[in-house]
Amino acid sequence: MADIEKDSILEFVNDVLNEKFQDGDIDSEIKTVLTKLSNKDLLVASVTPTINANDLSLAYPAGFRAMVSFTLTDQSGVSYDPLIKISHDDYRSFKSNDSGTGRPERYSDFNNTFFLWRPSNAEYDVLMEYYKNHPLDPDNIEFGEMFEEAINAGVTYYKARNKNKQSYGFWKGEWLEAVKEIVQSFPRNPRIVP
Repeated sequence: MADIEKDSILEFVNDVLNEKFQDGDIDSEIKTVLTKLSNKDLLVASVTPTINANDLSLAYPAGFRAMVSFTLTDQSGVSYDPLIKISHDDYRSFKSNDSGTGRPERYSDFNNTFFLWRPSNAEYDVLMEYYKNHPLDPDNIEFGEMFEEAINAGVTYYKARNKNKQSYGFWKGEWLEAVKEIVQSFPRNPRIVP
């Protein structure tokens, strides 16, 4: 999946709006578009941290929005069923009523941290697949080629609107239609809910 370059977005916007915007002139609009696309759960990432015996928690990975899958693999390569999400109240109840260790089977999500229940009795690799917020960096766009049309239309729409161009209405329609097509065609995984 090739990255989308800011220079090509700038060239597109200048061409269709008949402008001469410079590098940096569309940064705000790119950030807006990246945020709006992220809010549709269109950017998926994964990390594989390791937990050790007696570990109770893991920090959120960079840009975390919502969990898709949370699975453990032991050191001999055996993968287990995904962890079940529970409320933090349930986590506290489990913790106060049981001091044992074992293979974590549940987790709660509280204060930018995942709390594991039960405390780990061994070392495990943890595969966390999650929906991610795109970093607000217009020079490093993580969305792939399939998003190029939507990003070009969105940046053009927001720039035209911000500059009071008459064409902003047309570009709003192009942006909304491009987002609709991506959302309909994007392979989606459900969020994990307690």
